Amino acid sequence: MRIRTVKPEFFNHEGIFDAEHETNLPLRLAFIGLWCAADREGRFKWESRRLKTQIMPYDLCDFSRVLDALMTRGFIVKYATETGEYGCIPSFSRHQVVNNRERDSELPEPNDANICDACLTREPRDDHASKAEGKGREGNMERKGKDSSCPISSDESEALDLIWKSATSKGKERSSKVKLAKEWKKIPKDQKPTLEQLSVSLTAWGKSQKWQEGYSEGIHIWVQDQQWQNEPLPYDRQKQKQVSFGMKTTIADRHPNEMKSSSMLEQLRKKSTSYQNETTND
Repeated sequence: MRIRTVKPEFFNHEGIFDAEHETNLPLRLAFIGLWCAADREGRFKWESRRLKTQIMPYDLCDFSRVLDALMTRGFIVKYATETGEYGCIPSFSRHQVVNNRERDSELPEPNDANICDACLTREPRDDHASKAEGKGREGNMERKGKDSSCPISSDESEALDLIWKSATSKGKERSSKVKLAKEWKKIPKDQKPTLEQLSVSLTAWGKSQKWQEGYSEGIHIWVQDQQWQNEPLPYDRQKQKQVSFGMKTTIADRHPNEMKSSSMLEQLRKKSTSYQNETTND
């Protein structure tokens, strides 16, 4: 278990509050506990018995149902590899500042191919956790068979590939394809751009100062904020410089009053130079 941060905004999160009351499970406390159980990448081993012992040792609850409820509502993601079953918290990197001395993650990374039991393009099953009959591995296998008919459409897959390939190196480092797909899924169908619109927007963003100098946030945040609706300022326009009294200043960064004062001072300088010239000629 590790020391993590709980932001005050968490206690006003209506989604997890509603989920807790719908399922009658301690989801809020369990979710906070998973932050402490997860490594620096927000990953943890999907071992319900061990996690319950670490997080809620004195509570009488089925922690496998707790994990399932959090998963079906998008708070966590479950995935599997040859070495076992794992979970990850998609929002972990956005809300946690990890100590540099904490060791690197030793768990495999989730991807589109190893996500299990929950489809990236499926709506959350709000009643699933409270009415599920199966528990543990057997229950998960039964549900997996029912939910296997919801693949990502070819257009959506092409759009996600385009966004990922267009992202900067920092935008990829602080994100993942899983996070990108989840944020894309949250956007209503009528608000999603066409591939052509997306291509035009990504080309413009690729030439912007923000991306040219290294986009500081994960590319999934770009999707979350629907930045294709905004037109970024080109890199060259933001790099225009003006020499004033031997100092370089960016025009876009100067206050209107400062620009007005500079203009008045320039006029006074010209008048002073003109007067000196006339005096010399006389």
